[in-house]
Amino acid sequence: MWLFLGKKYDMNIKFSSMIQDLFGYGKHHSLEVCCALGLNPKIKLKDLKQKLEIYKDPENFQKHLENVIKENKEYLYDFKLKSKLNDRLEKLKKIKNRRGIRLSLKLPVRGQRTQTNSKTARKFRGFY
Repeated sequence: MWLFLGKKYDMNIKFSSMIQDLFGYGKHHSLEVCCALGLNPKIKLKDLKQKLEIYKDPENFQKHLENVIKENKEYLYDFKLKSKLNDRLEKLKKIKNRRGIRLSLKLPVRGQRTQTNSKTARKFRGFY
């Protein structure tokens, strides 16, 4: 098991898939992280042990990886991104925007009909 930023990952998973699992990182951003570290994105975590010999300690590699992700101020991830999204939604609710009112009533926001097709909005009640 590989522990990274508070999540456990199986050793058979690809390195780029592990980065993509972070909230806010997609395929493009995970490839950028792999290039910054000089790693093949398709490498599996169990095969990464050979690369760890450079750092002499797996914890140093994890710290280096976390620093590469955290020092990139351009991309927000996990808690920072979720809190920013929630702040935007709270602002809409606070200024009583149409979107904010519909979010607080748990109704579809973008003009969808509600007589028959509001199951998706009802399914995600409390998500925001």
